[in-house]
Amino acid sequence: MSTRKPFNGDAGYLCSLRAPFGHVVVYDRARGGDWIDGDTRWVVAAYDHDKRNIALLDCETQRIARQTMKDARNGHHDWIEQPAEEPAPPPAGEPNGTMVITIATGETVTLQLDDKGQPLPRLPHNESYMRGWNQGLDRRRRSRK
Repeated sequence: MSTRKPFNGDAGYLCSLRAPFGHVVVYDRARGGDWIDGDTRWVVAAYDHDKRNIALLDCETQRIARQTMKDARNGHHDWIEQPAEEPAPPPAGEPNGTMVITIATGETVTLQLDDKGQPLPRLPHNESYMRGWNQGLDRRRRSRK
């Protein structure tokens, strides 16, 4: 067992990769990994960052197990049920009203709120911004010629 490969001391361990959610490990049930429930010889296990098992997947061949492990590392892990993230609480404000906040620089900003009390996106509609944008557009048009 090591920090980089924390599961290599497990019975039946074959290989592992670090993944965005933790680790993905391939076990061989015929080489001591029979402690894992499963119907086939090869088992792919997913562990979170706290080394808790979050999913098991049976694979028919070692090649499929290794490819599943690599796919999970690359973000194709729909067989792993991720815990649902709790939505952020809505800001305090009246629906269709305004909300006044103070930002880190000490400036006070007034935000318009939609019908659910969420802030509407602030778009820079001032004249100097549009003038700069149009000048950039003219430069881009000239460069294409």
